[in-house]
Amino acid sequence: SFLLPPSRFPRRDDAQGKVKHPCIIAVEIGIIMMLTGFRFPEFLQRSVKSLGGCTTAITMLFIGTVLADAGLHNLLSRMTVLFSVVRLILIPFAVAAGCYLFHVGGTAAGLSVVLAAMPAGSTTAILAAKYHGDEVFATQCVVITTVLSMIILPVWCLVLNRMF
Repeated sequence: SFLLPPSRFPRRDDAQGKVKHPCIIAVEIGIIMMLTGFRFPEFLQRSVKSLGGCTTAITMLFIGTVLADAGLHNLLSRMTVLFSVVRLILIPFAVAAGCYLFHVGGTAAGLSVVLAAMPAGSTTAILAAKYHGDEVFATQCVVITTVLSMIILPVWCLVLNRMF
């Protein structure tokens, strides 16, 4: 909520504002479609699917644009390294410890830890820009965690094979 400008964020006591939020409306439509079996016309379904397929490419273009403006020399900073350590090591370690303590093993534990060790989502930078956050820092975190995850994820898999 601290990233949203006050005029765009519905007040806590404004239930009607929360119900009318576009994300909530999309969920409500999805629930209705699931319960009733309703389907939109084929041309509309294809259009939405095609648009959804463009999301990754558009996000990567945005990240590239932000990086071009920020410069690659600013990619590594103390904060991005700290974020990467928390995101790729500390959070998955906490999940692995929880799985071990609560006797969750096998595929469920492995999947939980690997999902916790995933890099920052590419839409992070777009959301930071939309809500007037620090899109340069968000972009740096996406790039650094993605690159480091190519090294760290296989290490987590080796650790998980020994643990569970």
